[in-house]
Amino acid sequence: MRNICVLICLTHIMMSEITLQAQTPETNFQKYRSSLYEIVVIEKSSGEKNSQGSGFQVSQDGLLATNYHVISEFLLEPEKYKLESIDQNGTHDNLKVIRFDIINDLALVRGKVHEDENYFRISKEPPTHGSKTYAIGNPHGVGMTIVEGNYNGFLEKSLKERFNFSGSLNPGMSGGPAIAPAGEVIGVNVSTMGEQVSFLVPAKFLDNLMRKAAPGLQAEQVFSIIEDQLFQDQDDYMKKLLCSEWKLKDFGPAKVPDKLSPAFESWGDNNENKLHLLYKKHRLTASVEDQTYVAHDLTTGKISCQYYWLESKGLNETRFYNLVSRYLDKYIPTDSGDEKQVTEYSTRTDFVQLDNMAWKINYCVRNYRKYPSLYDVIINMASLDDRNHALVAMLTITGVSKDNALLFSRKFLENIKWVK
Repeated sequence: MRNICVLICLTHIMMSEITLQAQTPETNFQKYRSSLYEIVVIEKSSGEKNSQGSGFQVSQDGLLATNYHVISEFLLEPEKYKLESIDQNGTHDNLKVIRFDIINDLALVRGKVHEDENYFRISKEPPTHGSKTYAIGNPHGVGMTIVEGNYNGFLEKSLKERFNFSGSLNPGMSGGPAIAPAGEVIGVNVSTMGEQVSFLVPAKFLDNLMRKAAPGLQAEQVFSIIEDQLFQDQDDYMKKLLCSEWKLKDFGPAKVPDKLSPAFESWGDNNENKLHLLYKKHRLTASVEDQTYVAHDLTTGKISCQYYWLESKGLNETRFYNLVSRYLDKYIPTDSGDEKQVTEYSTRTDFVQLDNMAWKINYCVRNYRKYPSLYDVIINMASLDDRNHALVAMLTITGVSKDNALLFSRKFLENIKWVK
């Protein structure tokens, strides 16, 4: 009987070893090699590559997953570009876009039907914190590469759900799968900050996209679908921000909105070491940089609050007013959008009383040409009641509806409190 028990134990150990061996990165790569692709956007007139990323097969009949930003040029300008996949044997195939999720930077594409039972399976649950994760992609077009790292939970400073991956994603790996040791996809490679700080789109969003019924994407639908997705997203996060209690921070003689949610980060500095200047400047910035990629020349979803407390150290009244005016005329750049994407800013100046203080306020608004329900808004304001001191406040919000812009701007103004 004892010999039988020992034999059973040895059998379990051997089977465990076989299972572990079957789940190495090398064996997973060999198993799924035929389901890995380079995704390329080709400029038609030259026939040359315009952009490149990675993709992977997620169904037996040849559906491929990648990032929206990988295929966006083709999606937005199909008359100028074409979309291709290149398999591990160097075979090219024309692709069409089936569905996309611009908020989570995902797209599903399809070429010829490739019947393959070794397609990637999607995990609906995140792995355990610290577990090994393997990102696969084609960095700089040099060939499929496996990058080992660790899953480190959700990104905290973000309005979007993203996994924190401690591995080095490089350009060209976008759209490739990030897999657990057993081979199931836990996320999609999307971006990096360098120094082994990278980010993945959770696989649950890919699973959601695959489950959405769609008869087929028509070219004339693309811009309306993008607008609908952007509008719904801004409405969701704006409602959360508008319903939350904003944290106020002491700044000079005032309290100002600082961290509007846990996704916001704050920075500060001053010029007190520059003794030759005839004024003091203290600066506070609170922002969320978690923007949505729309096109190579347009991102949206920026929210930034910036404040300056200015004190004269010898400037006369005229020179101090001119100093305040220079800061008032500044704006927080949106860093995106040209004349094809957005209108010129429409501006208006008002003089108002807020919390028993006189303010000069500049309003700047521009509209998105292809997504007309969305706007960029900049508000710059300066206190006017003191000849030697001034508070300058700046707000920038991009890609929001008119109603949400008005509600958010009003709450911002109401939360600037003069306390001294």
